[in-house]
Amino acid sequence: MVLEPRWFIVAVSPLALAVGIVVGVRRRSLGIGTSVAAFSFYLTCVIAYTFCPFPVTAEALSEFRSWPILADLSPSLVPFRTISAAVGLPWPESIRQVGGNLALLLPLGAALPLLHRRFEMLGKTMLAGVSASLAVEAMQGIFSLLLGYRYKVVDIDDVILNTAGVLLGYLLYRFTRAVAPGVIAWLRGESTSDSRRPTFRATALCADEEELAADPEATDLPTAP
Repeated sequence: MVLEPRWFIVAVSPLALAVGIVVGVRRRSLGIGTSVAAFSFYLTCVIAYTFCPFPVTAEALSEFRSWPILADLSPSLVPFRTISAAVGLPWPESIRQVGGNLALLLPLGAALPLLHRRFEMLGKTMLAGVSASLAVEAMQGIFSLLLGYRYKVVDIDDVILNTAGVLLGYLLYRFTRAVAPGVIAWLRGESTSDSRRPTFRATALCADEEELAADPEATDLPTAP
C-alpha cells in the first residue's frame, strides 16, 4: 500500500480548514480566517507532493527496493544540469518539471509577508524560502537513506527553482499591495478605515504647517503653551 498525494490532501484538508475557522473566530475577521485556511491548505499540498507517494506497508517498500532505477541514492549537486536537461524535453514535460518547482514555493513568497509583517523585507522572505527548500531536500535525502531506495531525487536545481518561485511570489504580493491595498488589509484582518486614518492626519498636519508658514501671525492655529 502506498500513500498517494490526493489521499493525504483529502485526509488533512479538514484540519487546515478548522485552523482557519478558529483563527478567524478568535480574530473576528473573515479575511484573516480565509488567509490562514488557504495557507494551511497550501502547506498540506506541499507536504503531499514533496513526500508522497510514501510506502506504508512492507510489500510496497520491498517492491520499490527491487526497482533498479531507484537504486542510485546519489544527489544531483551540479547547478543547472537538471534544468538544462528539462529544457531539452518535449514542452509539456519541460513545463511540468521546471514550472512545477517554480510554483511549489511561489505561494510561500506571497503568504509570508501577508501573514507577518516581519517578512515585508525581501531578504527575510528569501531566507525563509531558501531554508524551506533546503529542509525539504534534506528530509527527502534522509528518507531515501532510511528506506533504502531513491525515494526522492535530491537536486540543487530544485532549490534554485524553488527560490526563484519565492521571489515571484513576493513580487506578486508587492504588486497586489500597490494596486489593491484594501485586499491586503482585508486578508490581514485589518480595518481599511484605520489604515487610512494616519494618512488623513498627516495631510491635515502638513496643511497646518503650510498655513503657518504662509501666515506666521495667524491666531486661529493652536500654539504651544
